[in-house]
Amino acid sequence: MRFTKLFLLVILIYSCDKKTSFSNKKDFIEKDHTDSLTISDKYYNKGLTYYKNGDLEKAKEFYKLAIDSCKTNDVDTQFRYYTNLMGLYKFKNEYGNAISILKKFKEQNLLPKDRFNEMVVNTEQHLYLSSGQFDNALKANEKYLELAYKSGDNNAIVTALIFKKDILNGLGLKQKANNLIKELEFYDGLDSLEQRYVYTELGIQKFYDNDFREAISFYNKSLLLAKESRLDGKYSEIATQYANIAESYIELREYDAAQKYLDSFRNVNQQKVENDLRISVFKYELRLAKGLNASNDRIEKLIDKINEDQQESYRIKFNKELELLTEEKEISEQLLITSQQAELDKLELRNLFIISASVLILIILVILFLVFKQKRDHEIQNLKFQQRLLRSQMNPHFIFNVLSSIQNLIRITPHVAPKFITKFSRLLRRILENSTQNYVSIIDEVEVIENYLDLQKLRFPELFKYELNIDEELRDDMIHIPPMLIQPFIENAVEHGFKGIDYEGKIILDLRFKKSGKKKYLQCIISDNGVGYMEKNNSLKKSMSIKLISDFINKSTGKEIKISFLDTFKNSGTIIKFNIPSK
Repeated sequence: MRFTKLFLLVILIYSCDKKTSFSNKKDFIEKDHTDSLTISDKYYNKGLTYYKNGDLEKAKEFYKLAIDSCKTNDVDTQFRYYTNLMGLYKFKNEYGNAISILKKFKEQNLLPKDRFNEMVVNTEQHLYLSSGQFDNALKANEKYLELAYKSGDNNAIVTALIFKKDILNGLGLKQKANNLIKELEFYDGLDSLEQRYVYTELGIQKFYDNDFREAISFYNKSLLLAKESRLDGKYSEIATQYANIAESYIELREYDAAQKYLDSFRNVNQQKVENDLRISVFKYELRLAKGLNASNDRIEKLIDKINEDQQESYRIKFNKELELLTEEKEISEQLLITSQQAELDKLELRNLFIISASVLILIILVILFLVFKQKRDHEIQNLKFQQRLLRSQMNPHFIFNVLSSIQNLIRITPHVAPKFITKFSRLLRRILENSTQNYVSIIDEVEVIENYLDLQKLRFPELFKYELNIDEELRDDMIHIPPMLIQPFIENAVEHGFKGIDYEGKIILDLRFKKSGKKKYLQCIISDNGVGYMEKNNSLKKSMSIKLISDFINKSTGKEIKISFLDTFKNSGTIIKFNIPSK
């Protein structure tokens, strides 16, 4: 593998060095040594310190502080902070975060505008290329190349062409990419960074042409220039050139020279070398061992050495972190006391407001809940009271008609009359007893319904028959339900459902015990094969007791009573479904 991408920090910091045009440059490093540093410069310098010591997370934190505290609209100053933060994200392959930082930079209103636009497109082409978004990278490159040709600056043109070459390779247009490399030799007056790029690209081209001696010559020229650089990113480039030269010597089977450059690679601060490069160098060392016909022992020692290097890298980083943590408190207090105190005051005020608002909202919610609960309980109690009044009022027509029927029985079949007198008395007693209770046993309620239906059959012997299907679990005195919730629907079926029919009617009552979590209830289904309910003149809806029962069921179970035709094709018969709360 040949390495051509320099560490992002190098190219982006380089782009910062250009002041107002491509040709007018000034090293930004001098700004860090002015007598009066702003708070953002202090954050930035602190970030540089952490970066040089290998603590990238701390460096990232202080670069963010530098950006947030920067008040100037000078493009070079701001871009210096954004550049280093994007470089760290790129180093960790977090391209999404790097592009997000760039978008944040684009939102700034910075001057001069031309310089600002130049920085944006230059950075865009690099980030899109590094993240594999080649189409976006090509668009940004075309803009940057247009600016470069317009300025006539060879350095900028070479930078743009190198980017374009990498983008074309990414798009699979390798021939066009190779043709661009040949153009690079014709540009004079390049500064160190662009000249290193050119030497590296020419070295790669020679490598692919199997001219390994020439490749090594170009790599060495780039290496010498990199060593002379004052930019911190040079360490990554130096390591890259060591790796490229070592690989070329392996291809030439000059293994001693290859070993020398691999050793030089290891002497570079590994904290500042990209992980992909370290992995490739490990492969080179294995290839070198194979070329030397090394024994298994040597290969194992090589693997152990790589592991030791990695462990040493971790140890150094850990020790540096401990040292930095020890001194961080004092330094942070000196640098941040002015700005952070204001931030702390704002945070305390905001937190106080949030806590106060939260407590107020909680109190309001509790009050609303209590009011709602009290209102709901009151409504249910009121419904129970109204039901109790209605329960105590047996239909006078029914009572009169039953008494009349019993009188006829006494006259016609006196031996049958006592049975119905007993049922009638039980029915009246149960209704009177239940009218004072909020809950009665399911057995008592079923007895009321049976007595009522038997007495109705006494009045209308041939009119209907009935069927009671009661779940076995309900035949237990421990299960209680509100009284007189079922009887009004049974009464409606007899009095209205079978009115005018010329066939035998049938009433079916199904009661099933159900559980939903901790809640217990009865599923009640009442059906009859009568004329069916009428939408416009529905006695079910007009009955006061039915209305009260409907409201009670809705509020206590959260579900409404469902009324529909038993036979939907003929619009006849009625089926009523609802849940009854139990305890």
